[in-house]
This record gives sequence, C-alpha cells and structure tokens, in this order.
Amino acid sequence: MAGIENMNIEISGVDEVLRNLRNAKDSLLKEAMKGMVAAADELMRLANKEVPLDKSTLLSSGGVDTTKLYTSFEISIGYNTPYAARLHEHPEYNFKGGRKGKYLEDPLNSNKDVLSDYIVDHMKTVLT
Repeated sequence: MAGIENMNIEISGVDEVLRNLRNAKDSLLKEAMKGMVAAADELMRLANKEVPLDKSTLLSSGGVDTTKLYTSFEISIGYNTPYAARLHEHPEYNFKGGRKGKYLEDPLNSNKDVLSDYIVDHMKTVLT
C-alpha cells in the first residue's frame, strides 16, 4: 500500500447533487400539500352525502380551510353552525333520508387509505 497517502481524490458534482436534493424536497412538499387539499376536498364531498339535511343550512356551512397549510402543514375541514358538533356527536338521532351523525368521522375512518393515496399519488409525480 505504498504511496496511498499521496493519492488525491477529486469528487465533482456534489453541489449539483445537493441542489437537486433541495429541489426534490421542495417539490415533494408542494405535491404533498396539493394531495392534502385533494384529500380534504374528497372528504368534504363524502361528508356532504351523510350530513343531516333539513333546510341545507348545515350542509352549506361546510368547507375546507387551507389558510394554515403553508405555515403549519394543516387543513381544517368542518361545518360551521352552532349545532354542527352536537349533531355530529349524536349518531343515535334519527335523521331523514339516511343522513346521520358522525358525518365527518365515519367517511374519514372508512376512506383512510383512499384519502392518503391522494397525498402519495401527488408525491409520486416528483419521484417518477
């Protein structure tokens, strides 16, 4: 192994690799956020099929709030009436037309895989 201490090794392209990794991270986060919005919209669509319906006040108060998405990676989904939480938490109430309580929780629980696939599928676009 004589002479190995005098060997010079030059590695090039490290800066480019690091720049590409940063770009990939940014792209993955951007696509994850798009997927989160798509999943939230789908959950709201599914919940709207189950939300109690009388005069459509509760239904029309539903929405997806993305104002915290870019600061805390958070989306809020819900209905905004004084009685929304009460109706949600009482599945024993007899609503008309197959409507029911747990109108957000049940669609979320029964569609977790599909909803998470929205996020994964968006992120895959960066990796393929």
